[in-house]
Amino acid sequence: MKPSTKEKQNGLFSIGKFGIRGLRIAASTIAIVEILKHDYSVGVSAGVSWLLLTIAFKRIYKDEE
Repeated sequence: MKPSTKEKQNGLFSIGKFGIRGLRIAASTIAIVEILKHDYSVGVSAGVSWLLLTIAFKRIYKDEE
């Protein structure tokens, strides 16, 4: 039996959720490490990207939580 469109969409959302969480973890880690290394421009850029990913994650998945 073929999976329905709803099942496919749920599968894509779970993969996307996993991917965005991974990117958020990577961005926050890079931000902390670079700021500790006194490379502030890269640290602030990674911090801003973490913030944008967090906002996007909350907006995309607001119905699931």
